[in-house]
Amino acid sequence: MLLFGQTSSGNSLKILTWAESGPLALVDKFAKNECETRMSITALTSYATTLRQVTPSSVATRDTQRAEAKTGNGPTDNVVTTKLTEAVSSDQLKTLNNLRAVKEKLSSELSSFENRFAEFEPGESLQADADEMADIGKGVYRVARRLERIQARIDGLLKGADPDDADGIAKGRGGKRYDEKTLSTDVSIAQRAYSVVTNVLDRFASIKSEATEQGDTEVLKSRAMKLADTHGKRVENWLKHMSSDFQAAAASKQKVSITV
Repeated sequence: MLLFGQTSSGNSLKILTWAESGPLALVDKFAKNECETRMSITALTSYATTLRQVTPSSVATRDTQRAEAKTGNGPTDNVVTTKLTEAVSSDQLKTLNNLRAVKEKLSSELSSFENRFAEFEPGESLQADADEMADIGKGVYRVARRLERIQARIDGLLKGADPDDADGIAKGRGGKRYDEKTLSTDVSIAQRAYSVVTNVLDRFASIKSEATEQGDTEVLKSRAMKLADTHGKRVENWLKHMSSDFQAAAASKQKVSITV
């Protein structure tokens, strides 16, 4: 069957076949439009699904980056730290090195008192025993006092560093600054001094008990015994506190290193 139809120009006629204008042609056109519509819907659905899958991951990444920026737990490649040698002047560094050398001498000096106590053999007389214990105790006390004065100088020196939290500076209780390089030596000296004084006081207690049993008033009233009774416990507590301060500074530095 032939049909006449108008062209897009509207001037001429085009002869259309039944296949081009009949019901079958309309069905084909409808099917084509429906297919295109379905393809568009499928594409939109796929795009939306992709968004649902990608967006949370992206947001999570951004959130993680923000959290790392706030806590400092992210990559540390760009973190710049100042070394202690760059934070103090040459004169201050020279002073610090001298104080470090003195600490080593103090450690050796303390070892001599430790050896004296370890090699001590009581029995010559109670008075001789008391005098020897007093001498060892006073020697250990002098070592600890010198360490305390050195630490006070180091604290003042490092608080003047720029910055005062440079790499190599440890912070302790009360904002005190410690030399990280010799902090293990500080802890060792304080702990060892405390141990020796504790042992000396235990020995004094034994001497006092024996002197009381024997009625030896000279020993009980001796300068050595009075020294132990008056200052022994106070020195022991002081050394315990000093040791605790050094250990706290060391623990604080270890914690910062692990966190970073």
